[in-house]
Amino acid sequence: MARRRTSTGRDMTLSMGLLVIVVLLAAWLAGTVDFAPGGPKDGPAPTADVVGGLARADASTGFDVVTPDGVPGDWQPSAFSVIEAGSVEPPAARAAWITPAGSFITLIQAQGDTARVLAAELDDDPSDARSRTASGVRAVDGRDWTVTTGRRGEAAWYLTTPATDSADQVVLLITGSATPDDFTALAAATGRAIGVPTS
Repeated sequence: MARRRTSTGRDMTLSMGLLVIVVLLAAWLAGTVDFAPGGPKDGPAPTADVVGGLARADASTGFDVVTPDGVPGDWQPSAFSVIEAGSVEPPAARAAWITPAGSFITLIQAQGDTARVLAAELDDDPSDARSRTASGVRAVDGRDWTVTTGRRGEAAWYLTTPATDSADQVVLLITGSATPDDFTALAAATGRAIGVPTS
């Protein structure tokens, strides 16, 4: 009886080992598992159809979303998302790029009260909206972008377009780890898409 029990345990162990090998082999063939003896390697950066997303965003957000005019050609579009009108958060379109230096920069267009938009986009707990202190202003092509701090201590620049009889104001927000020159480039491209500033 003891011999039969030992044999059964050994058979079970062998079967489990074989099953693990088969599963790992199938995962490797499917491309979901990589064997890298030297450690993990950098993969390709994420990509997204930012231009197409921005062009179609109006239908979801309920306001006019602009596509920046003249984003540097060596920036790689990396992410795009939309918050639809009627959501708890202000409706928004978010487009992101990776610069040649490997930094991230995001343009967020959201409709609603400035403090509410900034809380939703920059605070870890949007329900606990706090008074945000501006640390300066950056003038780009006739428009003054207010400078503040975003998540993880990153820079954030924002600008509001005036409300109209038919629509609330839109907050344009740039944030990320990119350089001030990159922020200026995106602010300029966004300004060109909006048109000539009115004063």
